[in-house]
Parts: sequence; C-alpha cells; structure tokens
Amino acid sequence: MRPMLRKTLRLNLLLIAALFLAACQSQSSSSRNGQDLTGSINAGSALNIASLTDVITARPNDPVALNLRGSAYGRAGNSQAAIQDFTAAIALNPEFFQAYNNRALVYRKTGRLALALADYNRAISLAPRYDPAYMGRSIIYRSQQQYGMALADLDKAIELNPSSARAYHNRALVYQVQNLHSFAIEDFSRAININAASAEPYLGRAQSLLASEQIDKAVADLDIAVNLNPRSANAWAMRGVAYEKIGNLQRAYNSFQRAASIDRHQSMAHAGVARLRSKVPEMVESDNNI
Repeated sequence: MRPMLRKTLRLNLLLIAALFLAACQSQSSSSRNGQDLTGSINAGSALNIASLTDVITARPNDPVALNLRGSAYGRAGNSQAAIQDFTAAIALNPEFFQAYNNRALVYRKTGRLALALADYNRAISLAPRYDPAYMGRSIIYRSQQQYGMALADLDKAIELNPSSARAYHNRALVYQVQNLHSFAIEDFSRAININAASAEPYLGRAQSLLASEQIDKAVADLDIAVNLNPRSANAWAMRGVAYEKIGNLQRAYNSFQRAASIDRHQSMAHAGVARLRSKVPEMVESDNNI
C-alpha cells in the first residue's frame, strides 16, 4: 500500500472512531465523554494525542476531534491545552454542549469556579437533559455551601440517570456536610448497590455511621474500603478510629501505622499512632486479618 493511501486510511479510521464517540455523547445523557472527559481510545496517552493531532491537522474545522483531543489533554493534566481545544471546538460549534461541560470540568479542577459555573449553565441551557452538567454544577454549589442548589441539581441528575452511582454518592456528601447522616447513609447505600467495587461510598457511609454511633457497621464498611483501595490513607486512618472506638487497640494502631506510611501528612494517622503507642506494646507490621 502506498504511503499516502496508508495515511489517508489511518486518518479516516481515527475520524470514524471520533465520530462514533461523538454519537455516543449525543445519544446518552450520562456519557462519560461529557462528565469525565474522554475515557476511550486510551485517553490521555501521548499516542492518542498524537493521533488526534493528525486528524485535526487534516481536518482543522472538526469540533469533534478538537473536543476529543481536549479531553485527552485534560486526562493527561495539560489543562491549558485542553481549554484551548474546547474553546476552539465551541467556536466552530457554539451548540456543542459536551465541549462546554468538558471545559467547565477543567475550569473547576483548576479553581476557576466562575468560569466553570458559566460553562455548566451554558451546557444545561443547550441540553437540559444532560445529567453530567447538573452533577458538575452541584459540586461547585456544594463547595460554595449552597446546599439547596446542590441538592436540586443532584435530584435532577438522578431523575435523568437513576443508575448513576456518582450522583447518589455526591448527594450523600451534601447531606453529610449538613449532618443529615440518615439521608447520607441511604444514598451511600444506593451508590454501593449500583457499584459495589468502588471504595469511596463505603468510606463515606462509614463516616456517617461513625457520626451516628453505629460503630460496628462502620468497621465493616472500612474493612471493605481498605480491601478495595489499600492505598487510601484516609480509609486506613478512619479504620483506626473505628477500631479504637470498639477497643481493638492493636488493629487500630496497625491501621494508623498503615495510613501514616501511605501519607506522611495524614494528621489523623499520626495522632492515632502517638495516642496508642504506649498502649500497644508490640507493633504488628502488617494487618493481615482485614
């Protein structure tokens, strides 16, 4: 096959993949491409970015390819390049609501909340049934302590996509920060029922269970959380708190030690180690019974 023909075929295949992803975006309101940037074609890899750059070089007025490369840049941590691509995609297609949502996500993660809020609002005005935009906007409202507005957005996201574990998880966090722990526990439980393989809702539910003095249930959740994510210093530290509350000081001490070894800045872990060091004469290096 001649080199020019090979290059043309490669570009066409890449474009087909890009268009397929865009179709998935427009057909599914819960598409990952809108909320979490692009999770397909090894998003964020140098190879994927280079391949998308080839497509854009051949088709510079293609907003879909720009949105996809912006997503890849975002996943790779290159926020400025991501924003440039999303902005270029929006200039070519001012109704490209996924590009607004993706740019909002990058703005939010880099602390530019006013710009993020404006982009989420624009995405919602263009696509009122696009649940990732409501979810993203709710995170801003929660950070600004506008809890009623955050809950309204999450209620809408759940109405649009009842199978979203993340939406239930985020709503639980809003309830939790308001000390509405019974509601938080219900929503964390819903998130777990949808996706039992994620450590986060177990950790979140354990926090509300501890606050509600349901210590044994919290211990069970934290055992699961550290098994699902053994590198979570927060889960190990909270497990230490829970085991200390039920009087199992050896396991509490081991958990605090594990948390401190993962994150030397974990203050709860260091305080626990200092508090229990004199009470636990013989340190066990690893906790194998979890």
